[in-house]
Amino acid sequence: MKKNTLILTLLATSALTLASCASIKGTVYKQKSGDYKATYSAKTEAEALKVVHSDAKITCKEKGGKTPAVVDEKVSSLTEDTEKTGEGFAAVAGSAVSAVDKYFSSEVVRAELTFDCT
Repeated sequence: MKKNTLILTLLATSALTLASCASIKGTVYKQKSGDYKATYSAKTEAEALKVVHSDAKITCKEKGGKTPAVVDEKVSSLTEDTEKTGEGFAAVAGSAVSAVDKYFSSEVVRAELTFDCT
């Protein structure tokens, strides 16, 4: 009896662990066109893209196990506004803020993935 309880506890814990690993990390929403859009901000482009593609797979799996078809993919810098140079002090200050953001910020890029579950 104790052995069965232990096995059931281990199975339940394993199932919960697997379920928590396969969860959406970014934001996914359905657009008016019927497509989905996944967004995620991260420190690196590779990490952001990995998360939005993973979120797309999870979303389509929840919608019937279909494979996501990429409609559009964009990666943008979250520090673009501070990187635009001007003249004088504003240009120097903007460059300094940009460098500090890139070094300390946990979110430097944003990935957007538009996809359809086909």
